[in-house]
Amino acid sequence: MTYCRAKPAYMSITDTAAHLAVSRRTVNRWIAEGNIVAVKINGIVRIPITEIERLVNQDAMPKDMK
Repeated sequence: MTYCRAKPAYMSITDTAAHLAVSRRTVNRWIAEGNIVAVKINGIVRIPITEIERLVNQDAMPKDMK
């Protein structure tokens, strides 16, 4: 039997920071400023993968990232 792991739909703040090579504090600030969309799932803040892809692929990173 073969199992296929689906791509996760959300990333934690820590994983997002590591993926974007910034600090957790920066990710939290971007969320507070409205630069990144985030959701709370069971009280834990998560960032949709689609949002991270938007930032990377469309060169839409906040100015302090460049």
